[in-house]
Amino acid sequence: MQIKIQIRQLIPVKRSLSLVPALVRTTVAFVLSILLLVSSGVVTAKAGTSTITDLGTLGGSSSTATAINNSGQVAGYSTTANGNTHAFLYSGGSMTDLGALGGQLSVAYGINDSGQLVGYVAMVNGSGPTYAFLYSDGIMTLISTLAESSFSSEATAINNSGQIVGGSVNNTVAFLYTPGTGITNIATPVPGYSVANVATAINNSGQVVGYSQITAYPGEAAFLYSNGSLTYLPTPAQAPSLVGAPAGFQAIAYGINNNSQVIGSIAGYFTSTSLANTTQAFLYSDGSMTALGTLGGPDSVAYGINDSGQVVGYSWTTGPIAPPPVSAPIDAFLYSNGTMIDLNSLLPANSGWRLTEATAINNSGQIVGQGFYNGELHAFLLTQVTFASLINLVNEFDTNGNAAGMVAKLEAAESSFARGNIQSGDNQLNAFINQVSAQSGKSLTAAQAAILIQDAKALMM
Repeated sequence: MQIKIQIRQLIPVKRSLSLVPALVRTTVAFVLSILLLVSSGVVTAKAGTSTITDLGTLGGSSSTATAINNSGQVAGYSTTANGNTHAFLYSGGSMTDLGALGGQLSVAYGINDSGQLVGYVAMVNGSGPTYAFLYSDGIMTLISTLAESSFSSEATAINNSGQIVGGSVNNTVAFLYTPGTGITNIATPVPGYSVANVATAINNSGQVVGYSQITAYPGEAAFLYSNGSLTYLPTPAQAPSLVGAPAGFQAIAYGINNNSQVIGSIAGYFTSTSLANTTQAFLYSDGSMTALGTLGGPDSVAYGINDSGQVVGYSWTTGPIAPPPVSAPIDAFLYSNGTMIDLNSLLPANSGWRLTEATAINNSGQIVGQGFYNGELHAFLLTQVTFASLINLVNEFDTNGNAAGMVAKLEAAESSFARGNIQSGDNQLNAFINQVSAQSGKSLTAAQAAILIQDAKALMM
């Protein structure tokens, strides 16, 4: 049995769940260790820990994270106190409501390293046409040309050059928007062959991936658009002919990294007994299609990939069924170095989390998605904590002149641990925690202070 959980649906599901606290961080031990050689022998120290952050909501009952940039800023959408759904930007420990241009519905799908977000907005009471938007420097604007149409459009991704991709004319035309150039239609309906086309991701070289709805079999066909040319993946030489292909063949591309590696889901392609009649998360690299496997269940889907080739998504398992509205035995996964890991295996038994879907991963290995926290569906951010990552947070959060002293304490703690002096390192971290606590509500917000303190505790030996 196959299930599709589409993050990029036209209208997000409005879930009826109760409000949870805006910020909950749980420390998780990573399956790594560093051996530090000291004069007295070998000391085992924690090499990496991870924190999981409940990103909270915009006052409503649920939220979903859809993308993350290399600074750790997160895009997504959340219900509001009055039951509407609005796009959000999570940055610096807080969630910002992007609004809906006077309407009731907006959704953010993509974010670049400049903090520009894209998605769609419905301005007429949550109904009527939806319009692709760009959010930049605190202002939401509709994408020119698409906003002049009576048809719906949505933007799904943006690269660091400001190029935007998505679907227009009710998602029948995949588009590429280039600042200063305008709209390029990269995949349009072909009578008797394809009826729908959506571009889902773009890398910094301007390569675009997405999928077309093919009427010939029917099913979906993943595409790669590069240097003005569109190619279906896998190519006809690697897969059944897209015209007249066997029933059940489908491929959807959801992501592409800066090394031109493509990920998504594919069915009806792998013919081995164990993979027949299943949907598999795939990695397409150097002309080769690889099935990433599952967490024990029949199906999996990949949604995000970073430049190291680490992949995230969701998989069916043989474990318990997740609560409604998911209502399926699925968990979020990380695929790295040829191995698929259930993200829930990194959480302590009492964390209160069930991570069901990972949607994106940045080049620091930070992962976002959605999961159940104490039974309620929320966006999460999973971050590996190191001294470098904590120092970066300090410099990001504190802009009032106190960062230097905090950073000095962290550097002293790191140096102590490197020499094998555990007690001294922990003392420096405690001094850091005391300074952060003193700045809570002053140069730091309470939420920012909570993040810094939790990360410092995670680094203690």
